[in-house]
Amino acid sequence: MTREGPEKPSTDVAALASTVATTSHESLDQADVDAFEAVLDDVDAAMTAEEYGTAGDTLHEFWDAYLAAGLREREESADADAFAERVEQGFAAELVGIDIYQALQRFAAVRTDEAPDSSTYQAWTKRVLALTRDHHAHLADHLG
Repeated sequence: MTREGPEKPSTDVAALASTVATTSHESLDQADVDAFEAVLDDVDAAMTAEEYGTAGDTLHEFWDAYLAAGLREREESADADAFAERVEQGFAAELVGIDIYQALQRFAAVRTDEAPDSSTYQAWTKRVLALTRDHHAHLADHLG
């Protein structure tokens, strides 16, 4: 994405997701919660710029790494071949609640079956972004 103003440092989305997944909510650093918010702001900006593929890719990267790290930490099998399988494993391991689980199931399917410019892809990307923002707000609440 092209941005005006000073260049922001790039966030390693997968590393951030791993940290969020494997650190107790109360123990997360403010910097990690702020970085998470910045990633979500970038996804919002991509959606506004109609860069739906970029937005979807970033959300996919976050949740795929989040689930893989959480499964590894719980010593569950994290070697699923596909994102959809990791979503199933993550739900079974109680890494995500029912709302995000169902949204990630549909998101995985539309990423396989739809082009980023389709209304279905865009709708599920928006839904996953909204639920990811809810997750961020929950984490921020723990920081007081």
